[in-house]
Amino acid sequence: MTGGACVFLDRQHRGCTIHRFCEEFGTDYHDLKSVVDCLFPLCVSDAVLCPADEVDDGTLACVATGPTLYRGLRDELRYYFGDGLLETLDVLERKMMVVSSE
Repeated sequence: MTGGACVFLDRQHRGCTIHRFCEEFGTDYHDLKSVVDCLFPLCVSDAVLCPADEVDDGTLACVATGPTLYRGLRDELRYYFGDGLLETLDVLERKMMVVSSE
């Protein structure tokens, strides 16, 4: 980390320099970025996939500015864990939407 952020953070363009490099050169970013980087802001804590501390403490700049954490990372979750996990998470998402609308 540098200045409280990932060393690959490009503050000027608000993104990952590795990710941008891969897009510019037609390389799959999964080939260069670690699983931890691709899944951020999810992390593994005590063998459980959960939101990173930055989500919970509100220090992540993009919190509450777009889709849900799940929707924002759905493709990455599919890439690493497959459709079976997404089917389960989709069911949980639908249940959460019903509960929150009540």
